Amino acid sequence: MSLEHLLSSWKKDPLTAPNIPVWRSTPARPADLRPFPPDLPPELADALEKRGINSLYSHQVEAWGHTRQGENVVLATGTASGKTLGYNLPVISSLFENPEARALYFFPTKALTQDQLSALEGLLSALTMSSIDGFPRIAIVDDEPDARRLIRRILQTQGNYTLFEATNGKEAIELVNKEHPDLIILDLMMPELDGFSVMDALQKKPETAEIPIIVVTAKELTLNEKSRLQGHIQGLMQKGDFLNDGLLDEVKSLLR
Repeated sequence: MSLEHLLSSWKKDPLTAPNIPVWRSTPARPADLRPFPPDLPPELADALEKRGINSLYSHQVEAWGHTRQGENVVLATGTASGKTLGYNLPVISSLFENPEARALYFFPTKALTQDQLSALEGLLSALTMSSIDGFPRIAIVDDEPDARRLIRRILQTQGNYTLFEATNGKEAIELVNKEHPDLIILDLMMPELDGFSVMDALQKKPETAEIPIIVVTAKELTLNEKSRLQGHIQGLMQKGDFLNDGLLDEVKSLLR
């Protein structure tokens, strides 16, 4: 049902109409757009453009200016008016400029949380694609979207990395051969080719044989499986047990 049809039905409904004493239509007006602030990090501006955003609303620019001066800001505008970007830009910029910085988000409802999370992850993904050369390159290989999302979130919010993802073993081999990452975070149980087969394939080629691998798995490994991993991986973590700092410590130690 369209919005127009819904409103029309409410006006005619004998139970609904008496509860709405005033109907008022506000005519549309042109958006007050501003160019990106000059101190917006170029990588962040590029990420915005990749998402089709080439300018900001006036309240977003004003919020940016106040937060960059260390001032508190309250954004009170209509629905779908860009408040999310208004606070995400200063936060992401601070995290981008200082990997040791932290941000804590609070949302009143679960549905709203998911909306904001989706918007944030979309911008972070675009930012990753715009990352400057020289950032460590990490391949995340896992067939479970939630597992990839968790690992990506940990790495994106607490370090500067260029991230790649593969959803199965076949994709992983193609990805590694194409991108030559500095580190691979690998699941073992995957369709088409499992993690063991991925490691065997990478070991056969000199250009990929020395790439360090951290295995993150939910599988209870047998003695034979642990023996197969020995000498081929640099880290082993159990899904559900590792904490943000534990994974980051492993990653940072292997990328020094």
